Amino acid sequence: MSFRDLVEEKGGSTEPLPEASFKSSGTMVNTVIVVIPA
Repeated sequence: MSFRDLVEEKGGSTEPLPEASFKSSGTMVNTVIVVIPA
């Protein structure tokens, strides 16, 4: 089972952050915020 499948199974979602959100730290990695309800 992938991480995304697990998040979806738990009723969660992923929210992409804007491109270059971590540019100031020297990385150009795109990332997301994972939200899983309690």
